[in-house]
Amino acid sequence: MASIGWEGNRARILFRDSAGKQQSLRLGECRKDDARTARSAVGHLVIAKRHGSEPHPNAVRWLGGLDDVLYARVVAHGLCQPREGAAVVTLAVLLDRFDSVASVKASTRAAYKQTTDSLRAHLGEPTPIDSITPAHADQWRKAIAEPVKVKDDNGEERTKRLAPATVAKRTIIAKGIFRKAVRWGLIVRRPAGRVTVQPGPGALRHPGEHPRDPGGVPR
Repeated sequence: MASIGWEGNRARILFRDSAGKQQSLRLGECRKDDARTARSAVGHLVIAKRHGSEPHPNAVRWLGGLDDVLYARVVAHGLCQPREGAAVVTLAVLLDRFDSVASVKASTRAAYKQTTDSLRAHLGEPTPIDSITPAHADQWRKAIAEPVKVKDDNGEERTKRLAPATVAKRTIIAKGIFRKAVRWGLIVRRPAGRVTVQPGPGALRHPGEHPRDPGGVPR
């Protein structure tokens, strides 16, 4: 029903959901005995969800001993209910945290702010990040690529459109932000996972910028 995958001393539990799709629950660094206990508990939780029954007592005990981060990952997979009083992580909380830990030069920080501002405007600051889907990410990517009407200093209206390289850069940054959310245990998978990025010339100009990880942000 469930198996253990290892990356060095980091473990993850692999299992199939009710639709038959393989899922992965990251445990982080742990002992082999703890990983085996988690594998058994997750197997019990999968069975309970599939049959609409109460989970095995061993799974209940395992859940009770988890910290909030790992427990939230189990919740995100739909294998248990949120703890009472559990905080809802909103987009504003994620973006504020991302900004607070970024250590980059001014020009890169400006690019980050342009991206986070557009995410706030399009998705809404109060939106729980676990409700943001790949479809939302696609809609945001489409929105920033479309032309918009703006007024110049003389009050005259004109059409403005972001360059493809700029759109690609902002998409890379957004994907990196949600990758951090996964690393921080706030969500199971990033919603931007299906967005295709095709950087144009000059799309990545700042040291440390990489399609897989915005520069200056601790992993």
